[in-house]
Amino acid sequence: MRLPLFSSLMLGLALLSGTSRLQAQEPAAEDGVFIVVNTPITSDVVNLVKEKTERARVRKDRIIRTVIFDFNPSDQDAATPDFAPCYELAKYIRNLHELTTVAFVHKKVFRHTVLPVLACKELVMGSDGRIGDVISDPKAPRDELEEQAYAKIAGENRAAIVLKMLDPNVEVMRGRKNGAEFFFDRRRQAEMVNQGVVGIDQTPVLTAGKTALLDGNEAFRMGLCKLTNKDSWQQVAEAYGLSANSLREDPLQGRAPVACHILLHGKIDNAFSETITRRIHRAVGQGANLLILEFQACGGGDANTARRMAENLRELRDNNLDRAPVMTVAFIPRSDDATDVATFIAFGCSEIVMGKDATLGDFRSMVGVGSAGPRKFKQDQGEARQDPKLVADNLEDLAKEQGISPLLVRGMFDPDLEIVRVRNRVGGSIERRLLSAQDYADDQKSPDPKWQLENTIKHKGKTLVLSAQLAKDLGVIRDITETPNVRDVYAKYGLDPRTVREASPDWLDAIAEFLRHPVVSVLLVMIGAICLILELKMPGATAPGVIAAVCFVLFFWSYSQLSGQIIILAVLLFILGLILIGIEIFVMPGFGFVGISGIVLVIIGLAIATVERMPQSGSDWIHLGGTLAKFGIGLAVSAVGAIVLAHYLPSIPILNRLILTPPNQSHEGIEEAHPLPGVEQAVALLGAVGNSATDLRPSGMAKFGEQFVDVVTEGNFIPAGAKVQVIEVEGNRIVVKEV
Repeated sequence: MRLPLFSSLMLGLALLSGTSRLQAQEPAAEDGVFIVVNTPITSDVVNLVKEKTERARVRKDRIIRTVIFDFNPSDQDAATPDFAPCYELAKYIRNLHELTTVAFVHKKVFRHTVLPVLACKELVMGSDGRIGDVISDPKAPRDELEEQAYAKIAGENRAAIVLKMLDPNVEVMRGRKNGAEFFFDRRRQAEMVNQGVVGIDQTPVLTAGKTALLDGNEAFRMGLCKLTNKDSWQQVAEAYGLSANSLREDPLQGRAPVACHILLHGKIDNAFSETITRRIHRAVGQGANLLILEFQACGGGDANTARRMAENLRELRDNNLDRAPVMTVAFIPRSDDATDVATFIAFGCSEIVMGKDATLGDFRSMVGVGSAGPRKFKQDQGEARQDPKLVADNLEDLAKEQGISPLLVRGMFDPDLEIVRVRNRVGGSIERRLLSAQDYADDQKSPDPKWQLENTIKHKGKTLVLSAQLAKDLGVIRDITETPNVRDVYAKYGLDPRTVREASPDWLDAIAEFLRHPVVSVLLVMIGAICLILELKMPGATAPGVIAAVCFVLFFWSYSQLSGQIIILAVLLFILGLILIGIEIFVMPGFGFVGISGIVLVIIGLAIATVERMPQSGSDWIHLGGTLAKFGIGLAVSAVGAIVLAHYLPSIPILNRLILTPPNQSHEGIEEAHPLPGVEQAVALLGAVGNSATDLRPSGMAKFGEQFVDVVTEGNFIPAGAKVQVIEVEGNRIVVKEV
């Protein structure tokens, strides 16, 4: 339904004027910290929670006033059978007087894990949150000291509700004392009346019969819970007006920083990923726990590869049995240093720092929208066009995991989306949220509008590109540097530039890049093909076979970093092609379908080894066709060269040593012998007995009378000088066996 004209005009004026008027009235989002409380709670867990909390309290770079304890890590139910560690944690949380302590319960919390939850000053519950059922066996005798601890933590007004979680016989009643809502056990009603409880509702709030397990709405009605239906850290942070930095735990965990600087440059493909990942692993292996990733003209390429890199960076922050967590900082010095899919990598880091003129999230080239409205952008001809919707969905998922509003990601791809920032006062705090203009308009049309406009983040007509200041205001990044020099980042993290190591390219990167050069890769294929043909044509000359193997191994290795899994298919096709060629030569003489198929498979295997993925567009197929033609021509030239070389090799000094000469014969002797000219002469040798002039492996030369003849065995090895007999003749193919 459309808004009335007057309402539409008023909404537009509010969107235009909201920034200057309201932003000055409210302070910027403050920092908090989320701390995971693992389950079950043990002494080790308590100590870890204390360490994380104390580090947050003394941080110099951020002032922490709110601590949110997540009691359902990984969205799992939480229960602890032991009272002692839970009571220890509850006492610690209770004494954090200067902090706002918040318990976040988004799944079931029961047994004694309930106690530290109640010790927090405020409770926030998700739509699936449940709290209660402290006692596993209601018929078991109750511990009076434990009940006293729960009652003290709960406070006088709510003690009956909490004790109901331990004692099924409690029947909770509601009244008022000193003007405030008061709950008590019905069995103590007369005592409560004498203490001044009035206005007693005779309908029990919770009846006797079973221990209490309260959902969010029930806990809210009874005053135990402040906010409900908050199912993620991001929603809790928005409710408390916390910045996105609050959603990221400190991976250093109090350790002194050991920093390493890594430069990210160029298109994001598999080769880029392999190179950067290897540098990261080498830096971490050398003890680095703080990685500063500096983006320089980084962007373009494959979104899936960028997302995998982002996930790998996220995993560095997780506890690992083999290493301590690692903190990663993305530094974007200037505009266009981290465009389109490079945003994935930046979002995957623990924190982001931007230069004052830098931008982030520029996907205009992918969606075909310019800064002044729709216009066409050219993509690289060798790069397949990626579906912007799929890329956006992928980036939205990552943004949610990092505590960044998915609405911002949608704005990077949808020029028609209008985004506003709104606020709502909940209790004593301000809850801020990003909404689409349509959602805000729908809220304003409701009988009881919830949100008040603060300012407009994105207008219609162009996609969202985050400037450094806007990204900081929205909590996407941690800080802004005055210059594009990475030393400014070092200063913000208290690092001495002299102690920061550089992760420079290693020799493997340089060799692989050299071997992937188009001229070098073609030369490798041609040299390998020539040597392979020489090895087949001149049995016994092992050097050409070794050289061919080295050339092809180097070729496939250099592209293995670029091509990922497709290199396996390339190698298999190449090997299959060689097998078919071998069958054509040694088993089925002639030049037929098998040999042609082998040659085609070899060319295809070489060609697809050079691509990053299977062709997905017309330009991809054209590129692959050009590569096929290049290697096809290269192999044809190699074949001609090999035939010419094989003819003249016996006469070339030094190189003629590659050929094994027959015993007591020189190369000149072999050359002067009269080879069989045709099929008739070959047939005449059937049954003839002679000597192997070279090793037969399985092909080589044999001497029958004064003639040297190319022969082949049945597959076995026959040494030079052995007596052999011709057992089969097929065309020019002469098969011998040892006698």
